Amino acid sequence: MSIAESAWDGIEGLDVFTSDEEKIGEVRQVIRPPDDPAQHFLLVEAGELAALLGTSRLFVPDEDVLSIETDRIILDTSANAINRPDWTTPPVGFGGE
Repeated sequence: MSIAESAWDGIEGLDVFTSDEEKIGEVRQVIRPPDDPAQHFLLVEAGELAALLGTSRLFVPDEDVLSIETDRIILDTSANAINRPDWTTPPVGFGGE
């Protein structure tokens, strides 16, 4: 499922939920890597569930976003499957906040 480019604008502050409705955190920033500006990563400030992974921030690639709604982001991943090493690695070219 492709998400419209305009949907990525202004989503900072939205809560992020797994597909089974567990809140994992809040969108802090949308990152567009300089080498591939069509791709998006959500920098998620981790809540309690994600903090169990030992990190305070997650980098969720756009291919793992199921939908962007007016009040939340829903991921195409269950709470049992968020232990993803690729989500703890910043995208290439990310220099901080």
